[in-house]
Amino acid sequence: MNLATIYPDRIVNYQGSDGRSPVVDLMNKKFREWQKSQPGYKQERERLNKNLLKTKSSWKLSRTTKRKIKDTAQLLMQLSPSRTIFERNKAKIYNFRCSFVTLTLPSQQQHTDKKIKKCLDAFLQNLRKSCNLKNYIWKAELQTNANIHFHLIIDQYIHYHAIRHYWNLAIEPLGYIDAYQKKFSAMSLREYAAYRKLSVQDALPGFTFGCRTNWRKPGTENVQAISNRSQIGSYLAKYITKEAKDAKEVTNDDAKRIKEFGRTWARSQSLSSLKIVTRWDWSELL
Repeated sequence: MNLATIYPDRIVNYQGSDGRSPVVDLMNKKFREWQKSQPGYKQERERLNKNLLKTKSSWKLSRTTKRKIKDTAQLLMQLSPSRTIFERNKAKIYNFRCSFVTLTLPSQQQHTDKKIKKCLDAFLQNLRKSCNLKNYIWKAELQTNANIHFHLIIDQYIHYHAIRHYWNLAIEPLGYIDAYQKKFSAMSLREYAAYRKLSVQDALPGFTFGCRTNWRKPGTENVQAISNRSQIGSYLAKYITKEAKDAKEVTNDDAKRIKEFGRTWARSQSLSSLKIVTRWDWSELL
């Protein structure tokens, strides 16, 4: 008999070095004994224990962490039913499953990453209360301008206006909306177009919106609908699990910043409490 490990998007068939498999119950003591009997088990445990003692000095994710994020995202996708979203302007989003959200700062970061992380907590709390958000994954990254920003995958349809409103509401007490307003309210249309690297005609809608809202509603969000597995895989590869900075480029200040920041990703309690791996006797699956 072989051991089948079932993930949200794949099945892996394991075979012991002696050709035998343990009783396949996740919590069964025999499975743990089988694990310990495998070649390289002791060396792998020693390597993991050493890694736990290391101080994180890079924004890079380990291979295990990348796999955990991917598995959680696939689980989120599987749990989210396909549905049609009817928007207020009578437009329709077919086969909606999840949304991929990016949150940025509208002006240069002036606070510690931990302070901005607290803004993310306030943002998620508002979405849980006002929009019934339950399942999500978030990942922090550095932009090229050294600002922290966040990527999220959520299974709830939330209009981008609401995303923008609650994120701006979270960062407003720190002065980022004021800084944005001060900077752009002093610009003419031509100056705004030059700053955005657009033609005057293409810059006109954004400039008009900014004037109409007194430059108090910056576009700090990007929201894209996900309808199938290939899309979520594409976003994961491009954003969630990409390398933010090469380890050789990390300065002492960066290392200190990373150490103080703590976890660079997390998932909702509703997802972390679920088992995404189940082990079965392979012969019973055939």
